[in-house]
Amino acid sequence: MSETPLHRLSEKGLVFEHDNLADESVISIYCNGEKAISLLASAQDLVDLGRGHVACEGYGEVSDIRCEGTSIYIEGGLTIEPRNQLLTAACGACGDKQIENPFANAVNDSIHIDITPSGFCDNMQLQQKMFAATGGTHCAALCSPAGEIILIREDIGRHNAVDKVIGAALNSGIEPKEHVLVLSGRAGWELIAKAARMAIEMVISVGAMSDAAAELARDYNITLVAFARGENAAIVGPIQRLGAKD
Repeated sequence: MSETPLHRLSEKGLVFEHDNLADESVISIYCNGEKAISLLASAQDLVDLGRGHVACEGYGEVSDIRCEGTSIYIEGGLTIEPRNQLLTAACGACGDKQIENPFANAVNDSIHIDITPSGFCDNMQLQQKMFAATGGTHCAALCSPAGEIILIREDIGRHNAVDKVIGAALNSGIEPKEHVLVLSGRAGWELIAKAARMAIEMVISVGAMSDAAAELARDYNITLVAFARGENAAIVGPIQRLGAKD
């Protein structure tokens, strides 16, 4: 987040002022000493970003991770292939390979939420500090079935926010699959793919779901709730986790 001089259109005409803008930086990820990926992300919680990106993309196991400036250095049994292109804040890396998650088709039916889906969204919004300051970041949270925010992360990119919150969980010894994943924006295929790789049972999204995301959620036994903040939430996948009846 940076304070930037700009002009704002108001009833009095153009007014000069300073405003807080969301940070968008080039982040480089090095795997076993070799530069593997450059991506655009907010330059906070980068150790979480690196750990979560490897896990959510199915790139292998991390034995050590550290951050220097806007560079992330990861060691371990990694299968990531170096790329020359820059991954922007609007795109993820999921589309480069198939989902390879041995748990995805045998997801434990252990999550049953205790509050309405909108309650998860409301609880998350209360803790979106970067969004409150800039209006320009996405958010992902891991919540208990009762709606308690366990971990929350924000970023200029939707997929980065998910990587960060998953990485934060893994770095803290918290099991992501025992929690509900809540998203501040729409639920696209790439975000449900990350959830599938982590064997997460339920994803709640403030925004819409895509048709590919809906199909993936059904295939991998994930309960996906879209437009969760309104009275007409859209749901695909097992409804029993919401206490609904067939």
